[in-house]
Amino acid sequence: RGLMDDVYACGPPEVVFAAVRRFLDALRDATGLEGQVGKFACYSTSYDLDSCPFRAQLGAPVGRLTHPDGGLVTRADGSAMRGIMIGGVPVGETFYVMAAMEQIAERIVSYTQTTCTELAASPHALWSCLFYCCQPCYDFYLRHVAPAYTTRFAARIDAAMVAAVEGMTYPGMLGDDISLARFRQPARMRGCGFRSRELLAPAAFAA
Repeated sequence: RGLMDDVYACGPPEVVFAAVRRFLDALRDATGLEGQVGKFACYSTSYDLDSCPFRAQLGAPVGRLTHPDGGLVTRADGSAMRGIMIGGVPVGETFYVMAAMEQIAERIVSYTQTTCTELAASPHALWSCLFYCCQPCYDFYLRHVAPAYTTRFAARIDAAMVAAVEGMTYPGMLGDDISLARFRQPARMRGCGFRSRELLAPAAFAA
């Protein structure tokens, strides 16, 4: 199945890897384009892909999580975290999904902070960007990844949003429960509409 510019194949290894090879050959014959096998990734919950002869014949690497600089993300014992991204959603071992979601949350927090820095002199523009651009960034993951993997990182994003708003107003503006609750109420209930992604996670996943 193709999704935008990515193609995914699933099935028994003796079938999948051979099918991918045929696909690459047909693509080359039809267009002259060569597939970059080194950019492929594969994952299985039970099959040993490291010793799989069909995978080795194709040359596709086992999916592992990497840092932005390209280094492997590993557990405390030094072993790699295995999984793949499907449509931008991490699928794999528990450690893989957790670590991938942490990377995504850190990227969103950084994006929010950069937005605040760049628009510090334009508070009205900053408010609009926080509301329409930064706030929804995590929603895709809330809908496609179970709350067990998203909630703790949603709390970080919520905290970054509070810090952003207090940075453009004054420290402590949302420091009491009433003000924070009003800030997070939907606009139709006379709130600011900055919903807590931590609180929305279960409903978003079930929707």
